Amino acid sequence: MILPSQLQLFTLPAIAVHPRDGSVYVAYASYNVGTNYSEVMLTHATKGESTWCSPTSVFPNAATDEICYFQPQLAVSKAGIIAVSAFAYANERMNVVLARSRPQSLCLEGPVVVTDQPFDPELASSGGDFSWWIGNYQGLASGPGVFYPFWNDTRTGNLEIFVAAIT
Repeated sequence: MILPSQLQLFTLPAIAVHPRDGSVYVAYASYNVGTNYSEVMLTHATKGESTWCSPTSVFPNAATDEICYFQPQLAVSKAGIIAVSAFAYANERMNVVLARSRPQSLCLEGPVVVTDQPFDPELASSGGDFSWWIGNYQGLASGPGVFYPFWNDTRTGNLEIFVAAIT
């Protein structure tokens, strides 16, 4: 995605399988050319079905808040709780956010800001403006009653890995 500001956001979809019923979930970034925001969409297919459900926005206020959500991560707990984390870029700063459902529900609530302070992605730059790369080192895992988003950020002045426990 290349925003009107010439900011390039590299993003890939995330896939997770419900550990009990085998449903497949996919989260992906969606961008409309000419806008100043991007969304994360979520869709799923029930095990044995050959069609996907209509995608829904994970962070529905992206347009009004002009936030760029990208690089989604996805996990489904044994209890059937779906969680999606993503980078949220606004005002030249980055946060990590997480939305999650209730057990066995497709409606996600949130987002909750995971990072305790926003960080400057430009510090991860290897070249000129907007050439930073903060990819490849983030994910989302689930445990009993908790999700563990992990990500790379530059709050220390260096690109480092951070993790949080979200109950």
